[in-house]
Amino acid sequence: MYPLKYHPGLAKRWPTFPISQQIIMIANELNRAKNMLEKRDNYEMIQALERAFELIDLTVENARQNLRYELLRFREMLSDLYLNQNPTNDSIQKLTKALLSTNHEAFAAVDV
Repeated sequence: MYPLKYHPGLAKRWPTFPISQQIIMIANELNRAKNMLEKRDNYEMIQALERAFELIDLTVENARQNLRYELLRFREMLSDLYLNQNPTNDSIQKLTKALLSTNHEAFAAVDV
């Protein structure tokens, strides 16, 4: 694992969180990115997306095989959004829904 920029002390604690909570925490970063996009704060939006990447990578390290595959595919879709010059609230919202759909407990806990 690469050195974490935004969550340096979280690597050891992350596996202790239930997978549903991990997914929700990633979704929170996507929600922050959406909020920053609404405020036209591109710098903070990018920061939120980068934090989401870190959390995804932490989750992938300890995920079971089929969830790992889904999260890596999700990471690829997030990369497309990250590299896109004009992300929209709708595209972030769709990504958040896709992420939450990887875990039924997380999906049920969050109103999307």
